[in-house]
Amino acid sequence: MEKNIVIKNFIKSLNKEKIKDYLYPAIFFIIFSIFIVFAIKPSLTTVFELLKEEETLLEKNKQYERGIDFVSSNLYILESLRDKLYLLDSSIPNTPLVNKILEDIYKIGNDSNLTINRVNLIDKVEYPTQKILKIKTIGIEVESVGEFEDLVSLIEKMNAQRRMQTIKSIEVSNKDKTSTESSKLNIKIRFESYYL
Repeated sequence: MEKNIVIKNFIKSLNKEKIKDYLYPAIFFIIFSIFIVFAIKPSLTTVFELLKEEETLLEKNKQYERGIDFVSSNLYILESLRDKLYLLDSSIPNTPLVNKILEDIYKIGNDSNLTINRVNLIDKVEYPTQKILKIKTIGIEVESVGEFEDLVSLIEKMNAQRRMQTIKSIEVSNKDKTSTESSKLNIKIRFESYYL
């Protein structure tokens, strides 16, 4: 019963003039604060999350643009070199091509006026069953007889070949005990040829 009296007194007090002046603003602020909590706050948090996501996406976009620029520049280089890929295949062939090496040695020796006495393969040539992309070498030793100018000509012609080769050592000794202008030299060349 006391509750009913309190409620009735509260309702009567609301009808007073002083309270009526503040009732509508108080209800407005209560509704407005509820609106801020349930409507505006989630919208603001969404806006800030979207701004942060925009920054990360712009950074990723810059990274992707750098990657695309890198790929496109390399693609341009590869396209310009596409017509020259046969040079790479002939400089480092997929197989040792020992017969071709020997044929080239005899041909260059004859063109250089050297007499080739012996050609030895220093290294064992392996033919792996699995394809491993690693550069392998074949060691070759050539013993010949000729003049110094013929040796220089042989080296120049070896360098002019497409196949990649490295001269490891050159031994030159006098064949005759006496030295003359036309004396022949014993020449021993060790070089390596490369293949994949």
